[in-house]
This record gives sequence, structure tokens and C-alpha cells, in this order.
Amino acid sequence: SPPLVPRSLSTGWGAPLTPAMCPSMPSLVAHAARGDIWLAGDNLKRPARLTYACKGRDERLADDPRQAGVPCYVTQEEFSRYTGIWWQPKRDDDVFRIVYEEVDESDVKIFSFPSSQSSSGEVEEFRFPRAGTPNAKSILKMVTFRLQKATPTTVLDYYQEGHSDHTPQASDSNDSMEVTDIRWYQLRQSLKETFPWFEYLARVGWTPCGTYVWVQLLDRKQQRLELALVPVSEFSARGAYESAPPGAQPADCGDAAHAHCAEQQIQVLISESAPDAWVNVHDILHFLPAAPGAMRFIWASEETGHLHLYLVTCAVPAKRATCKISIC
Repeated sequence: SPPLVPRSLSTGWGAPLTPAMCPSMPSLVAHAARGDIWLAGDNLKRPARLTYACKGRDERLADDPRQAGVPCYVTQEEFSRYTGIWWQPKRDDDVFRIVYEEVDESDVKIFSFPSSQSSSGEVEEFRFPRAGTPNAKSILKMVTFRLQKATPTTVLDYYQEGHSDHTPQASDSNDSMEVTDIRWYQLRQSLKETFPWFEYLARVGWTPCGTYVWVQLLDRKQQRLELALVPVSEFSARGAYESAPPGAQPADCGDAAHAHCAEQQIQVLISESAPDAWVNVHDILHFLPAAPGAMRFIWASEETGHLHLYLVTCAVPAKRATCKISIC
């Protein structure tokens, strides 16, 4: 077989952070850049911006408190989670789905420091949640999109996109694709409304079947942790961004994956508490094959004072999950 040669992807504006490959189409790579989520790929006509959380007002930090695809400082520092982008692992239609974290730092205090890169008295601004002050808010959202065959590139396209070289590139062939039908979804009822006590979105992921999103939620004292199951149908509320371009349309409820929205609800699978200590956040969660209407996974817990692995079997009906836990 021929040697594998790395290829450079055009990623749009800003430095690409936390890249995530699409499981069903590995040539697509989602990444965070300049406060939003972008999509790159060697078969894409051009990089596509998938979210518009950040307004791009670099001159005043106070005017631009939101970002998508990157967790807040506390989540990275204390819980070692550095990504906020999660692809649906399996799909049975032509829709690509990404669950992502949007961070709102409106209530986080801003501190000013003399710039280390200037000697003219300029200052740099940073947000930092000191002990006892408000943290950033984590909001779980979903973006969906489709791919279609790209229209031929013209010199006018390159001029409008700011290219100095008007010569079409190799990626602008007749086989190139472009992103279309971008839609944004929010939960019908936010995690904060469902779990008023939760402060930290510690972990997020998909079940292997691609039907559910799971979340680990932690309170501020880090003494209560719950593992919850979120049906993909819960992402049914319209979403929109005020800074999105005029052609971008908010989501509607016509997507087949969001039909029958009222049939399933968010369900708690595991609940742990440590009133005299704290709960350690971990990554020991592994889902196993199970029969329809059931779920099996391996879960680690220190609730007894020692770390044990547990085999958890859950019946997952439409309304409420019931779990049976046995030690491994």
C-alpha cells in the first residue's frame, strides 16, 4: 500500500482547537476557533462556520461573553475536560448532528493586567471566577447540517471571500461538497431547569446507538453527582443567533429525528453523594451491547470509600429508567 501522507486542511479563521473527527465520515473535522465551532474537510469547498455564539468583539471582553465548543476555565482546570464538541456516533439519515457546549461568562468578573507584549501601557482583560463568585454557565445545544454537491467556483466567489489568488484550488473540483441546512437546537427544558442544583457540566458523550446523550452533572460543592440520559428528541426547541448571517434560518420541528418530542424525557441513571467529602469526576464509563429498551454499562464509584467497578443494567422506557446495579 502507498505511504500515508498528511494533508493540511483549510480551517477558516483563527487557530483550530480541540479537533474532532466525524465518526461516520472521518474526512470531516469539527473544531473550535475564535469562540465558535467550524467544520473543515478535504472534500469541502470551503470551511463552514456552524455556530455564532461569539460576536468577534475583541476590543471589549465585556461585550462578548459567549463561546461555543470550548469549556470554561474551571472545567478545564479542575475536571480535565478540554473539548465541548461531540459528534453523533451513528446516524441513519443524511443529517449530521453535533452536541456542543455553549459557555456564558456574563457573570464572571473581568480582571485587567498590564500587557506583556506592549510597553505603551496597554492592558489585557481576562475573566476569572474567584472563590465565592459566580461561575460560567454551561448550556447544552445541538447543531445539525447536511452536505450537498458544491456549485462551481467562480472568480467572483474568490473575490467575495477575500482570496488574493483567484485560481481555483484542487479542492474546488466537481466532487467537492458544501454545508447546507444548518439548524440549531436547544433542550426543551434546560439542564439548569431540570437540575437546579447543578453547577458543573463535568462530562458529556453519546451512547453507541446515537439515540441518547449522557451527561455527568456536579454541584458547586462537588458533593453530588448524577449521570443522566438525554434523548436526542429533547433537543427540540428552536435555536437562533443574533449575529448569524441573514441567510441562516432557525431550527424548526420538522426534522424526523426530533419527531414525537413528548415521548421521552431526561432520566437519571446514577446518583451519588458525599456529604462529608467530595465526589471525584472520572472517565470510567463504558456502554455494553444491550437488548432494545435496555441499557448496560460499566461505571466506577468510590461511594463506599473504595473504588469499585459496577455493572449497571437499566430498563429505559419512555418515561422513567429503572436500574439494577451489581459489583464487577
